[in-house]
Amino acid sequence: TTLLAWGSIAFIGIAHGVPLDKNAKTISVVALSICLLIYYITQFCSSSCSYLCNRSESANIYNYMERIFYTPMYKRMHIQCYHYEMRTSTYRDSNGNTQIRTEQVRVNTYSNYEHYYYLSWRDISGKFDLDLSGGMEQQERAFVKLHLKLFMRLAEDGTATDFEYQKASFIARNHRDLYYDFSETLVLDGHKEHILVKVTDYDPPCFSSFWFILFTLLTFAEFYKLHMDKYTIVQNFDIVKIVSSRFDLNAPQYIQEYITLTPCIVYMGQSHQYNGPMVLPPNALTPPPPPPANMPAGQVPGMPTNVQIDMRPQERPGFAMNVNLATEGPLLQH
Repeated sequence: TTLLAWGSIAFIGIAHGVPLDKNAKTISVVALSICLLIYYITQFCSSSCSYLCNRSESANIYNYMERIFYTPMYKRMHIQCYHYEMRTSTYRDSNGNTQIRTEQVRVNTYSNYEHYYYLSWRDISGKFDLDLSGGMEQQERAFVKLHLKLFMRLAEDGTATDFEYQKASFIARNHRDLYYDFSETLVLDGHKEHILVKVTDYDPPCFSSFWFILFTLLTFAEFYKLHMDKYTIVQNFDIVKIVSSRFDLNAPQYIQEYITLTPCIVYMGQSHQYNGPMVLPPNALTPPPPPPANMPAGQVPGMPTNVQIDMRPQERPGFAMNVNLATEGPLLQH
């Protein structure tokens, strides 16, 4: 995109110096200005810009990660219903003749979203190692680029079955046109995918969002990114939550089951454990509405006929506490 921006600027300058008719010159300036706009949008939506806008001191990263570890994750379903229509319009061609154009257009008519319902959750992200002495041999390496990705793990096959049933019920209740698009998104309040953490006392020169914006406006963003890389290292970490629609994962036996995956932060040889209770806020999730009357109680539409659901979620009795959970449940990625 940098070469595209430079080429746009050069071409605009050349266009003003070349004897072109007014329309051709205007078209060239507009087209290449759009290329320059694309460059700006690409840079301001880049991870480098996101890191600089989400800058944190090492002391604050503990509070931020504590909020992340103790906040439940939700999985949101979204449906968009639509159909296609043929529309006719008239226009004049280059010879001044009236022409008729017929085109197919998409018409969105209805949309809705809903969260998957579950009963309990725990954070099983494990150790978050910020002890960076091995990677900080040069003193000017003052920042860590943290890339935090979201994952949801289902505690057992029963929860996976319940989620499939909720999905089928949600689609059956909201399929209100000829076609629909369905999507799922993991939601964690306060989560930022890219965070820039300052971990030393050294303050690099020209290291802020102001300088990034200035270099970007001058079309030198790639050079500023090289400047950033000189003072940073990259670290990835996965935020993993396990959920169950059938069991209380905060019961003692399940806490012990996942003790080795309890979240903690290790920085400069010191460990901060986050093993407190992880509960859903009151009324955070509501049980799904009853499915349509024409939806079989023991069969999920679209699933093989030999796959049966043992019980509808809203008919399920209280927690069952006699099943040994495994950490190798289905994994859902954001």
